[in-house]
Amino acid sequence: MQRRKDDTSARCRAASRKTDGIHYHASDYEAWAQAFKALAHPGRIFVMEQIRLRPRTVCELADLVDVDVSTMSRHIQALKQAGLLRTQREGVFIRCFCVSDCVPDMIRCLAQRAPGKSPQAGGCPFSRVPQDP
Repeated sequence: MQRRKDDTSARCRAASRKTDGIHYHASDYEAWAQAFKALAHPGRIFVMEQIRLRPRTVCELADLVDVDVSTMSRHIQALKQAGLLRTQREGVFIRCFCVSDCVPDMIRCLAQRAPGKSPQAGGCPFSRVPQDP
C-alpha cells in the first residue's frame, strides 16, 4: 500500500515543529545569494583575489584578465552591487578595494575542496573538521 502525499506532508509538518522556532525566510538570504551570483564568474573570482593582495585600478584588472576596460567595469559593478568591493575615483582612474578578507578566504577554502585539487598547506580557515590527509 502506497502512502498518500498528504501523509508525508503531515509528518514533515509535525517534524518541523521541533526546529526550535527556526524558519526559512528568503529575504534573510537575498544578500548572500547576490554575493554568490556575483562570484559565479571565474574572472570575478580572480579580481577578488587580486584586490585582496592590493587595491588595483579597473585598467590594471582589465589587463590582468585580458578583457576590455568596459567589460571589466561591468564585472566591477556586479561585485560592487553585491557589496563585495568598493571603488574610489583617483583622477581618471577607478581604484578597487576589497571590503573584507572573508570573501577571498572563502574562495581559497572552496578551491581547496574542488574536485581534483589538492589542499594547500595550512588548510581551510573555515574548516571545523580535520581535512583528509
